Amino acid sequence: MRKTTLICIGILIVSCLLFSWAQGKIIEARSGIRIEEKILMLSDRPEVTKVAALGFDSALADLLWVRAIQYFGGNFSTLDKPEKREGLINLFDNMLALDPHFVAAYKFTGFVVNESVKDSNLAIDYLLKGADNNPGEWSLPFDAGFIAFYQLKEYELAKELFIQSIFGLSLTHDASIQTTGLKPGFSEEAIIDGDSYSNAEFTCENSSLTIDLGAKKTIGRIWFEHKAPAKQTYRLSLSTADTPTDFEDIETTAVLGVYFHDFEPPTEARFVRLDQFQTEADEDVFAVSEVKVFGARNPKTPGYVERMAYEMDRAGGPVPRRLGTIRAVLQ
Repeated sequence: MRKTTLICIGILIVSCLLFSWAQGKIIEARSGIRIEEKILMLSDRPEVTKVAALGFDSALADLLWVRAIQYFGGNFSTLDKPEKREGLINLFDNMLALDPHFVAAYKFTGFVVNESVKDSNLAIDYLLKGADNNPGEWSLPFDAGFIAFYQLKEYELAKELFIQSIFGLSLTHDASIQTTGLKPGFSEEAIIDGDSYSNAEFTCENSSLTIDLGAKKTIGRIWFEHKAPAKQTYRLSLSTADTPTDFEDIETTAVLGVYFHDFEPPTEARFVRLDQFQTEADEDVFAVSEVKVFGARNPKTPGYVERMAYEMDRAGGPVPRRLGTIRAVLQ
């Protein structure tokens, strides 16, 4: 009996020594592995991870989200270090590729990348990618707008993103435009390029611009902006036809700076036309900085978002402009 006990004790001692030796070897081997590889052994190609998920994409995305939360909790103050950033970003890319409709994961990614990785531009990119994959999720472009406002002090960008959280992307991104009376040296594309600092000038007599949305679309707001120092007057008309004909007049309005036309309930149109240009400026020139056409208002977006959008004008400095609305329905 005593001999058996001694043998067992000897085996236990040897096992402990072997375990200690093996553990030392493991620690030694892992000391050469980069920290980002210790987060989780993931491919740097999300499409490979998607294949490896064997159809359980959402389940694996959930597991990666839990791992990301754990890793953030243990390393939140040092995630801007290159060796930690690389692995965490790879984890996020894999997670979002597995489930592109995982809204909470996009919001968490945007928060972590902005606050701990300290890359505000990349955070905005993640949030807007989420908005592209999840139309109607107003909080994603809103969060991106708040980062643009608070961290980057990019007030024009913040305003654009706040408006996007209400109406979605402008429908003019994919539109084409036709003009008459455009002055030489100015581009039609400047009217719908998304850059309010670019400008196009028209002669006032017999001039017009027509925006073709490519197909009949639901419209909730039409935005007009110009940088001219005086009031300008134009007529707005819409058409649902397949060719730019049979326009229905909506209104003729005078505007200084910015004006938008709201449609409640939303209406449908394929073509948007502005014509009958007049100006109070000394020169007989009608200026257009930007025309944007938006879809229907997102009913889930809180009312304060629009107020924040126009507070960006004040935050960016004194800019003389007039804001107005008109509610209309295409008969």
